[in-house]
Amino acid sequence: MRHAEYNQYFRDLATKHVDIKHSDTEMHFARIIRSADPFFKLELSEFLTKLKSKLETPFMLLETYDARFEDNKSDNKWQLAMGAFMILDKVSKGDYNEVESKLDFTESVATDIIGRLYNDYKLKRINWHVDLNDITLEKVGPVGDSMYGTRVDFLLKTTANTSLKYDPSKFL
Repeated sequence: MRHAEYNQYFRDLATKHVDIKHSDTEMHFARIIRSADPFFKLELSEFLTKLKSKLETPFMLLETYDARFEDNKSDNKWQLAMGAFMILDKVSKGDYNEVESKLDFTESVATDIIGRLYNDYKLKRINWHVDLNDITLEKVGPVGDSMYGTRVDFLLKTTANTSLKYDPSKFL
């Protein structure tokens, strides 16, 4: 898996989902690069405030994945990509009944996305191994300008035999 393939897959899901409907004319999808390094740490609220004039709600906010490699001392090497996305929607300030409603709504959209991801894996439409045991949901908010939603953390497993194959021509 490469970064562009990952982004395109989730952008397509945001485009095709009936409650998100991302398009070139209505932005309902954004990406952020996350880093464990505090120097590069992105303040989510600040990011969303900068995009406020362009981003329509509800929207999917996709985070880049972190990866590690696994070798079980067999013929197969694996790349384990830990990624995340959030489904966020705007809530009227101080309306706690609406917060409850939006949390239910965003969880429903998030589980739709998970269901599609898992179905694509089962039907071999993607080359990522998806295990439901490696997916978690978390409620988030308030984020940015009174947004609430659901965050999904997941692990995607792909073969790394080709990408980790030593190529002497790449070294002087």
